[in-house]
Amino acid sequence: MIFAFGILRDTLYERALKDQPAHALLPAPLNTLVPATLFLAGQTFVLTSTWALGVTGTFLGDYFGILMDHRVDGFPFNVLRDPMYVGSTLCFVAGAL
Repeated sequence: MIFAFGILRDTLYERALKDQPAHALLPAPLNTLVPATLFLAGQTFVLTSTWALGVTGTFLGDYFGILMDHRVDGFPFNVLRDPMYVGSTLCFVAGAL
C-alpha cells in the first residue's frame, strides 16, 4: 500500500510539473549540473538511510511494534536528523528545476 501511494504521489507530481510553463531558471550548463547534483545527493541520502534502517525500519515498522534493537547513528543519520525527508525533497526540487 505504501509503495502504491508513493507511485501515485510521484505520478501526480510529474503531471503537475508538465502542466506548468517551462522557464529556464538557471543558465546553461548549470541548468543540468545543479539538478543532477541535487538529485544525486538526494538519492544518496534516501538509499543509504533505507539501507541503514532496513525494510521494517523504513516502512512503518514502529507502528506495528517492530522496533530496532538500537538507535541508528551511522551515515546518513550522523549528518542529518531526517535524511529520507531531506533526500526526497532534494529529488523533488531537482525534478522541478
